[in-house]
Amino acid sequence: MPRTIRVFFASPGDLEEERHLVQEALQRLSSRSPHTFEYLGYEELKAHTGSRPQDLINALVDQCDVFLA
Repeated sequence: MPRTIRVFFASPGDLEEERHLVQEALQRLSSRSPHTFEYLGYEELKAHTGSRPQDLINALVDQCDVFLA
């Protein structure tokens, strides 16, 4: 049964190229698999007021199936 596998990639801000490579790899995996691999990363979030950045990251981590650091 196909499913969506959510992958959270934790990285500092200066690893933009590496984040892009992970996103490309997940797209390739999705095209070759019955499953869909969805990229989750802090940089994908829109700005929120009144929330600590770590709280937003924790929410994404709680949603993920795979955590890459």
